[in-house]
Amino acid sequence: MVVVERVRDGAALADGLRRVLDRPALAAGIADRGRAWSEEHAWTTIADRHLDLYEQVA
Repeated sequence: MVVVERVRDGAALADGLRRVLDRPALAAGIADRGRAWSEEHAWTTIADRHLDLYEQVA
């Protein structure tokens, strides 16, 4: 999801934030995807994947 397409553009950032704040469903979707991403990239998840890989190649 791209809320702001241009970097270092204060007006674009303000518009993107306003869009998210004005649309609760959009904000909820962003939050849900953020939580899912963080769970997928948690240290424990990464460590478990590495352990699985090491067990496969050992």
